[in-house]
Amino acid sequence: MGEQALQDAVQFAAQTGRLDFLTAVLAVLALFIGISAFPLFNFLKARAEQVAREAVADVLRTAEEAIEKAAISKLEEMLPTLVEEYMKLAQNAVSAELGDQIAAAQEDGGGKE
Repeated sequence: MGEQALQDAVQFAAQTGRLDFLTAVLAVLALFIGISAFPLFNFLKARAEQVAREAVADVLRTAEEAIEKAAISKLEEMLPTLVEEYMKLAQNAVSAELGDQIAAAQEDGGGKE
């Protein structure tokens, strides 16, 4: 009975001219939906890019902090070794007078003439 009612409704709409009106209304509605899809797509695209940029910035900020903490902890770990090596270097330093004597000896051929 539902199919028969639908056929009767379509026949009645066609006979009274309402089917053309309904077709035109549906066509205008489809056109409106189609045209409004472009700005909606552009809005969603821009919003997705913004969210992605924020997410990348957050990840980079977190990675930067982690790298900075790792570098600081590594330097703190290496500090005693660096100080020890610097002290050895300072102890083995050559004074200016000794450097001049070495240079003079090299210019003279090492004193072996």
